[in-house]
Amino acid sequence: MKKLTLFIFLFLGIFAFSQSHTLVIVNNTGLDAVGRLITASRTTPGGPAMFAFPNPPYGTFTVPSGQTADYDHFDTTGGSSVSFPIPGWNIINNPNPAYNGPQAYNSPAVSSMTTLNEWAGFLFNLVDPATGDSIDSFAIGNPVIAANASFVVYTNQLGANTGIPVEWAYVGSIVYLFIG
Repeated sequence: MKKLTLFIFLFLGIFAFSQSHTLVIVNNTGLDAVGRLITASRTTPGGPAMFAFPNPPYGTFTVPSGQTADYDHFDTTGGSSVSFPIPGWNIINNPNPAYNGPQAYNSPAVSSMTTLNEWAGFLFNLVDPATGDSIDSFAIGNPVIAANASFVVYTNQLGANTGIPVEWAYVGSIVYLFIG
């Protein structure tokens, strides 16, 4: 009976401290959102953080104009069912030094981050897909979590050049990033 009780508490502990939100990025503009998608420690300033690899065929992390990207967990972002797969993550400040550096999305290093990190933010430019010109820039996300990775982000912004609104909002277990 003691082993069963211990197993139940262990499971509940892992569940309580695992990545708890799905990220949905909705780009309702005619511009590409191009930048750095970041995760950071929920609790530790200077703690582990991750930066998304570029999603092919783009050279940077990109959510194309008029598209939606949906990510359940860090370690499933490169799966075949993901509309804009992230093939890997650059990990910094991991307590296990062997896990620092570039890692495939489904590596044990990235899986270990699901117990430490949460979606922190997206630092991006809105880029004209025809010309490649950057039109506006944003730093959007969860200010508390992003601060643990030394980034300043906002929960909502209005584009200085475009007037396009951007918002980071929690609805139940989903984090929405609305662009436009």
